[in-house]
Amino acid sequence: MSLLSTGVVIISLTACSSNTVTKSQNLSASSVAYTETVNELLDETIKQVINVDSKILVRTRNGTNPRKMLEEKNETLQDLIGEINTFRGHTVLMNSYFLNLQGLADSELKNDVGVNVGRISSRIHARSSGEKAVLTESEEGYISKIGSMMIGSYYAANIKAALKRDAPIIAKQLLLQEKQLAKILGILQDRLDTRSRMYLYENVVAPYIDTKGQHFDESTWVESRRQWFELQQSAPIFASVKEAHEALRQAWEDILRGKRDIGAVDMMLVDVNDFLETLDALDESRDQSRSIIQ
Repeated sequence: MSLLSTGVVIISLTACSSNTVTKSQNLSASSVAYTETVNELLDETIKQVINVDSKILVRTRNGTNPRKMLEEKNETLQDLIGEINTFRGHTVLMNSYFLNLQGLADSELKNDVGVNVGRISSRIHARSSGEKAVLTESEEGYISKIGSMMIGSYYAANIKAALKRDAPIIAKQLLLQEKQLAKILGILQDRLDTRSRMYLYENVVAPYIDTKGQHFDESTWVESRRQWFELQQSAPIFASVKEAHEALRQAWEDILRGKRDIGAVDMMLVDVNDFLETLDALDESRDQSRSIIQ
């Protein structure tokens, strides 16, 4: 069973009323699971963009100025991969912060861990300050509200100080990541829509209407039609990923408030595994089946 099947089935963030953020390490485990899931989606985005763009390039190869078209596609793809890897870096850094915050709560060497938490939050602040994305007035107000939030009085002094210092930094970064994630998911969904149309015509429509064809395979056609309908179920996946990220931000608020039950991101990402498996199945089917339209 894959990590997405086991590690993302139930993602919960809880805090307890002792002098720790949590003893069960659910915070760090949730962050790891979320990061792993998003990274797999980022890899899939790059893969789908390359595949679909390459297919389009092959189809339009005999058009005007193919060299220019190839160069433009390559440049666009390089920019996208750079943006995706930047987002990946932000996600990994945020994950590192939560892991070290967990360490601050559990470690006996709190001074050393506390310095590390401070360094990571400084890096997050520096990165978010350099982001091009513009926050709305309401989002800026939200960050200010987080910064003035009362931190749970039962937290140990060093943890309370770290939470107070980092509250607006983490809140801003999570907001920025929501915007970046929405853009990346939009690109993935656009390419999947294009791929879906191509797949429908090449593997379902064209073989069916070509009544004079000598190589129509009924079982292959039925399977291709079934897989095409499966691909149409991808839309809820994107909503689930967005909701999971929003839930992560809400969980950060609840940590600051010191709630005993922060809430959960239950099952929001579990369908991602099935989604990725569907795409893999379509790839394998395409490799095995004949292409009617070149």
